[in-house]
Amino acid sequence: MSTRRETSHLPSAGYDEHSLDDFLSNTDAIILVLNPRTMQIEKASRGAVEFYGWPRGELIGKKIGDIELLDEASIRKNFQKVLSSQQRHFFLKHRTADGKIADMEVFVDFLHQEQQPLLCSVMYDTTEKRRSEDRLRKLSLEITRIEERERKQFASYLHDEVGQNLAMMKMKLEAISYSPPAPLSGHEFDQVYDLIDRTIEQTRSMIFDLSPPVLYRFGLSSALRNEGEKICRENGLEFVFTGEEVSSMPDDERILIYRCAQELMRNCVRHARASRMELSLRNEGARIVLRLVDNGIGFDVASLDKNRTYRGFGLFSVRERIRAIGGALTIESRMGEGTYIDLIAPIN
Repeated sequence: MSTRRETSHLPSAGYDEHSLDDFLSNTDAIILVLNPRTMQIEKASRGAVEFYGWPRGELIGKKIGDIELLDEASIRKNFQKVLSSQQRHFFLKHRTADGKIADMEVFVDFLHQEQQPLLCSVMYDTTEKRRSEDRLRKLSLEITRIEERERKQFASYLHDEVGQNLAMMKMKLEAISYSPPAPLSGHEFDQVYDLIDRTIEQTRSMIFDLSPPVLYRFGLSSALRNEGEKICRENGLEFVFTGEEVSSMPDDERILIYRCAQELMRNCVRHARASRMELSLRNEGARIVLRLVDNGIGFDVASLDKNRTYRGFGLFSVRERIRAIGGALTIESRMGEGTYIDLIAPIN
């Protein structure tokens, strides 16, 4: 939210009470004026009266706890944050007169008067926005779930059919080599063995890439370490990983994070020209932060959306998938100074 929006409906620090009452009586904005000592509503705008559904005389005098879905201790804690200037922007749930629950974005500022300062709360109903975000998040996770199910099915087919057939072919070929007269020379048999061995290894690698068993058996941290080591080993990069396991994340979101991290690491290998890649995973209460750092050539972040290279599309894809679950992707990079990417995702 911009600063402009935050202050657009707030009266100035020094105010004329009659002008304020006139303003509140005529504005459609949802505004409540609160007494921080009693936590009671002292004034309400026309928009607030219409939104909450109580008559003005009944709304005024209510305690904020009558409309906020928080216990009194939490409400007092929020008031203290405002009074100490630690926080003036909140996301809360409010109850209306008919019992409906609304998601509210709340901006709070002071109204100074001689007796004691009052608090002016300007609120925006974000219920529909939250519902749209929830629908988008569910759709994104459903797409991830479908993709992963198809990956698992294909990986199972490769393992059960192709992999088994290749192993059987190798065994039969080996049996033929010991049954005179051999149809091929020893050198020719060796070439066929090598070809089958390479095909088996490639198939196994494809199976692990399609459906990594480490992710399902040991968790996100182990899977990221394993994938990072594999990518860097194959491309001659030094790899450093630090992280902790995230046990409370749903499978769908864990898979999405893993796929996004996989794309970021591959993007680094393709475009950064780096010799070193660092990956870290931190658990910060209600969210996780995945950080990828490389010592490569860097790039101009400002032109990322205009850049039609694979790198631009890859990062755009990751950013949109993370946004869909309520997360964010932040990128810091300068030409010749490497790149820092933070992938931030909520833990529900």
